[in-house]
Amino acid sequence: MAREHARILCRIWRDADFRGLTTDEQWMYKALLSQATISNAGVIAYTPRSWSKLAADMTEARVEAALSSLAAKRYVVVDEDTDELLVRTFMRNDGVSSNGKVFKNAMKVALQVQSEALRHVLAVELRKVDTEDARKAAAELDPAADEPRLNRSVEVDTANSTLDRIADQEKSERAEKSCGVGEGVGEGGKSPSVGGSVSSNRRRSDTAMTTKQLDKAFGEFWAVYPRREAKKGAQAKFRAAVKAGTSPDTIITGAKRYAAYVAQVGREREKIKLPTTWLNQGCWDDELNGPVTAQTPKPTGDFAEWLRDRWQAADASAVAKILGIRYEQPDLPLTVEDKQAAAEFFRQSARAWIANQHEAALAKMTGAAA
Repeated sequence: MAREHARILCRIWRDADFRGLTTDEQWMYKALLSQATISNAGVIAYTPRSWSKLAADMTEARVEAALSSLAAKRYVVVDEDTDELLVRTFMRNDGVSSNGKVFKNAMKVALQVQSEALRHVLAVELRKVDTEDARKAAAELDPAADEPRLNRSVEVDTANSTLDRIADQEKSERAEKSCGVGEGVGEGGKSPSVGGSVSSNRRRSDTAMTTKQLDKAFGEFWAVYPRREAKKGAQAKFRAAVKAGTSPDTIITGAKRYAAYVAQVGREREKIKLPTTWLNQGCWDDELNGPVTAQTPKPTGDFAEWLRDRWQAADASAVAKILGIRYEQPDLPLTVEDKQAAAEFFRQSARAWIANQHEAALAKMTGAAA
């Protein structure tokens, strides 16, 4: 069930470290706490783009910068590979640990977390609650999340992982005896051992792509793919393909080849593969350069009547073929989510385009027939 209220302790404003945060960082932290979808364990899906729409002057870049800083200061832990974010001291400061029923739900939710880094931090937090149920949940989340783990040296090949940075900073905080931010709100806002960027627990190579690079590459793919629907799902499939080892250039080149093929054969929009399907099936390797039979429409008789039929059928591709151009299907507005509404949007867009091209198409057909 979605949350109906958020708990922000008044003492947060008495803490010098929290007051030392920028306006964007404070806004971002409070925005996270007040999201209806944040779980009782303090875990929420990592969606910086949607959070950027919570204020008229906010941007995705500012959101990511604020999250990067909050991650460096350990207010939050982010795993971009699993798209999960944890508000680290949420369970203690939201009163979750003092409510038996809610706390049981929090432990249940915590056990569903995919990120190794988040599971480790949740285990540490649960051990601080120090109840039998909390200790059991912590042991299941991460058996190694105890004092010996925090004191051992960083293992080879894991220096760049979120998990090891967390361990380094916890060790640093213990040595410095940090008093914590807001008495548990952020706890430990000044540690030089953690970088300022939002990090991932995936052991990235020097050639691995950042989230911004992936988004830019997906944008290039989306611009050339001949059917732009189900964008969110397509982006997830695109990321998965790249992370599995396929070059973004290979995918984009394949999409261009498919778009050219679709235009050549005059394929109707409904028969063009959805981008999610195309990506899921690895269609970027399809051979589409062989000879094809062009399905050029052959209007006969009353050309005006033929155009009216094309308008009725919302068949913009047939009219585009007559004109020797390509019909560019518009992007689906973010406010349109229902499939039926989406279909109606594309139908009306095609009809509007055909109406605008009516005179030019009629002239082209009449001239060709003369």
